[in-house]
Amino acid sequence: MTIDRHSAIRHLISPLGEEGFLVGPGRDPASVRIDPSLDRPLRHVLHDLAVALDVGAMTAEKRRAWIEGLMSEEALLDCDGHVAFVRALAPGGDACAGVLALAGHPLGIVGAYTGATLVVAEDWQRQGIGRRLVAERLLAEGGLPAWSEDPPSHSPGSAAAHRSAWRFLVARNDHELPPFDPSPQG
Repeated sequence: MTIDRHSAIRHLISPLGEEGFLVGPGRDPASVRIDPSLDRPLRHVLHDLAVALDVGAMTAEKRRAWIEGLMSEEALLDCDGHVAFVRALAPGGDACAGVLALAGHPLGIVGAYTGATLVVAEDWQRQGIGRRLVAERLLAEGGLPAWSEDPPSHSPGSAAAHRSAWRFLVARNDHELPPFDPSPQG
């Protein structure tokens, strides 16, 4: 049986509803913890990412080249107008730490969903970037970090982006994909 990835995701998330999407399959939506103390500035998240991927010790020129390299076919997940969504790959592509949003001239990181932290640069908020980071992370990894946390936790902004991503994915899949059909493909 062959089921395309988007159909599998739709089959997984549609029954969850917006609140269930915050906690994941088989979990009580009432268990979610929304905590403003989980908000972190993008610069702090990027510092942690640089340490995790061992790019912190790079010169500014090498760091720019690394960011531009994230536009490779291996890392690129999707482009939405002026924003590219990419896997957060270490130089050499041997480790991945989540999903990034790249935009601007020169190209820079304007959003990140690394570890369990979702953040969008202040100047880039309210443009759907957080929603897309959640959607791309789910499509790339088949799950979301909060789904394995105990308790599942989000900042208020992260919770709003996750709810928006659920609506986006369900609407996108309802319009672009055939109905889920688990019957064998001939």
